[in-house]
Amino acid sequence: MKEQFVTKKELALRYFPDSDPRVAVNHLVRWIKGCQPLVDDLNATHLS
Repeated sequence: MKEQFVTKKELALRYFPDSDPRVAVNHLVRWIKGCQPLVDDLNATHLS
């Protein structure tokens, strides 16, 4: 199975489809920063 990747903007717009893309990304980033276990896991990937 081939992996599919989406951009941060695409993911944000899936969660906030009626928002301006920039606003949607800001909301998504705020959600992510509000979940410390997720932040820790993302930081462990060294992709940021």
